[in-house]
Amino acid sequence: MNLIELNRALGQLRLGRVTYRETHKLLDDLAEATIDGTRRECMESFVSAPLLIIDDLGMRKLPMTAAEDLLEIVMRRYERASTLLTSNRPVDDWGKLLGDSAAVTAMLDRLLHHGHVLKFVLDGYSRSILHWDLRESMKEAEIEMILERAKEKYPEAKPSIISDNGPQFIARDFKEFIRISGMTHVRTSPFYPQSNGKLERWHKSLKTECIRPLTPLTVEDARRLIQSYVDRYNTVRLHSAIGYVTPQDMLAGRQADIHAARDRKLEDARRQRQLRRQQAMPSLFARSRSAATMTAPVAFGKRAAARIKCRVAGAIHTVKFKEAPEPQLVGKSFITRHLGE
Repeated sequence: MNLIELNRALGQLRLGRVTYRETHKLLDDLAEATIDGTRRECMESFVSAPLLIIDDLGMRKLPMTAAEDLLEIVMRRYERASTLLTSNRPVDDWGKLLGDSAAVTAMLDRLLHHGHVLKFVLDGYSRSILHWDLRESMKEAEIEMILERAKEKYPEAKPSIISDNGPQFIARDFKEFIRISGMTHVRTSPFYPQSNGKLERWHKSLKTECIRPLTPLTVEDARRLIQSYVDRYNTVRLHSAIGYVTPQDMLAGRQADIHAARDRKLEDARRQRQLRRQQAMPSLFARSRSAATMTAPVAFGKRAAARIKCRVAGAIHTVKFKEAPEPQLVGKSFITRHLGE
């Protein structure tokens, strides 16, 4: 799906004109409709939806007809309506996953037509984006070019490249490029995206904070928005995984100085608060002693109700006793003994 189609799809999503199915549920619906003799109507409901979301491809075991059914849906919707297909499996594994490489190739030709591929080089230590590019294809030579441009910014580094098992990364020429460049290469475990979790987390941040809310309409618009987000991510946005410093500061080795400066500011703030409390205590005690007053001495009868008004810290409180003690003149000592009763 290209960027314009993505914008249209998001518009349909906002209007509520969406058909959503998990992949295994969609295929189960088609299988049941085939048994019931209503396959044509069921297929038509999927084909005619303004936006069709097919979620979690490869999360469950699929039937033998999965490749044919998905290919029919994609072909009939091609350049007519928006289709979103999500999966945690690499695209290169779809042929093995669906059991029909020819059908998967035809389906991907239509899904990726006019599409663009984003590639990022992320430093695992600092989480900094060293280089990125947006291209219509991502072949082995283009991967080498992106890595070379990232390495030119830090010529003294000898990095270890972590990638998935795509055909670009297992090619013989790519292995030779890694050797000549003085780098090493580690491929993640198949079907286990957590092996490259830092990059996966970056992709999630980019999608949720940039691509989806800002909705670029053209390739140039996408480049501008992504570059702006990358600049903010590298130099402004504090990263929780590296001690709330920016990736650029972490890459430059300034994190210790930043943390030390924060500790000094916190200690200064503690001393200021302590000093203000110490300065406020004498005046508070003096104010409390001067504010504690009482009315003139009052005589109480044995059964008469008594009311005493006392002023404490600026507030007037009325204390009522249902049963007063023997008649006596009361003063401050009486209030001290009976105020809490």
